[in-house]
Amino acid sequence: MSLLTVLVINKGESRIDNWLINHDLRAGRYAVKDFNFETPSNSLLSKIDSSTKLTDSHAYELYEYPGGYEKRDEGEKYVRMRMEEEEVEHATIYAEGNCRHFNPGFRFELTEHNRRDQNKAYVLTSVTHSASIGGNFPDLTGPEDHHYRNRFTCIPASVPFRPNRYTPKPIVRGTQTAIVVGPSGEEIHTDKYGRVKVQFHWDRRSKANEDSSCWIRVASSWAGKNWGMIAIPRIGQEVIVDFLEGDPDRPISIGRVYNAEQMPPYELPAEMTKSTMKSNASKGGGGFNEFRFEDKKGSEQVFLHAERDQDIRVKNDSMEWIGKDRHLIIKADQLEKVEGDKHLTIQGDQNEKVNGVLSQDIAMDLQQKVGMKHALDAGTEIHLKAGMNLVIEAGANLTLKVGGNFVNLNPSGVYIQGAMVFINSGGARGAALVAPLRLPRHPPKLTKRNQAIRARLLPRIHFKNQLLPVALHRKRLH
Repeated sequence: MSLLTVLVINKGESRIDNWLINHDLRAGRYAVKDFNFETPSNSLLSKIDSSTKLTDSHAYELYEYPGGYEKRDEGEKYVRMRMEEEEVEHATIYAEGNCRHFNPGFRFELTEHNRRDQNKAYVLTSVTHSASIGGNFPDLTGPEDHHYRNRFTCIPASVPFRPNRYTPKPIVRGTQTAIVVGPSGEEIHTDKYGRVKVQFHWDRRSKANEDSSCWIRVASSWAGKNWGMIAIPRIGQEVIVDFLEGDPDRPISIGRVYNAEQMPPYELPAEMTKSTMKSNASKGGGGFNEFRFEDKKGSEQVFLHAERDQDIRVKNDSMEWIGKDRHLIIKADQLEKVEGDKHLTIQGDQNEKVNGVLSQDIAMDLQQKVGMKHALDAGTEIHLKAGMNLVIEAGANLTLKVGGNFVNLNPSGVYIQGAMVFINSGGARGAALVAPLRLPRHPPKLTKRNQAIRARLLPRIHFKNQLLPVALHRKRLH
């Protein structure tokens, strides 16, 4: 600090008679940073060096986060203002005089200072006035009894004046709950980021609609690049809202809670061993999807309910192990396609009942081995047709029987019994029919393009007792 006295700025009565220069060590660099979730990869770091040339000032930096801006150019303006705020305090003059024209913001030119570097323009930042009159009767006192002085502070006019931020920004302390709101008639109101709008309990002016708040981001337990979990809070639900850095302009929904109008999906505490993920059909409700766990000892269960369709895709292996029974009820059709081999091993019995037609198309061989009896009972006809050879072999006995007539072959000979036996005597020969096969329909592929197609949407094909060409079947299926 240095004290300079008797400095005249106007020849005459106005003068400055005390001049104290104060230099503060301030930061020579200022940096600010923030984050914008809409441009997460873009760095919003902005920094600037001081234009003053004080010794070692550039070794000290002030860093502020969050800066309170969303774009880089906003950060450049913000950091410049913060640096100007610092530079105001680099050099401050404390002085006294009697110039009655001084007021904060007034600009004056200092002259006749014995230090030439001080003869320049200044801006007043504060002025304190003091005045007195010698007596209670002005007419009886002289001018020498009237007194006026002031004390003031000023800065060089080349330094932009930027006042300090004495008033702190309001901070929200702690979390709050709010009700999700949206347009009338809607059940879900969101944007491409999954954000929602809410009505805070303290808000008396908003109308509990889409204008009640800004868009509020919703926290998720898992969030990645086009993967993760999503469950958008619905209108009427109560959510827990926190504020990033306590900033009331940056709310974020961090959870949800039940209340008397939004109760849990199961009655508590009676069903307290159940854990579930249960949705509600929109719009209108009346249906749901659910994935539930029952952890009650002795009644443990995993329950899956699909209100309409269920699609499962496994890109490699799918394995099931069932400790006891497996029950399957299909109300309409079941379509399966195996592009490789199919192996089935049954340790006990296999019982099947087909109320319609059982049709099998085997491109190569049909091989069957029966350990004991093979019984085949047809209500009207049995046809066996071989393209070349038909061999029937019995180890002990072979019998062909119609009514009371029969042909019996056994190791002792061939026995023919009939009311009449005709050999080369005419008659009509029967012919075996070609098997009237029905080709199976293929299940649809679950692709992004047609995953909404379901087996029940495929065209129904009605066959007569004849073999239809394969090409015709394929044409109908497309």
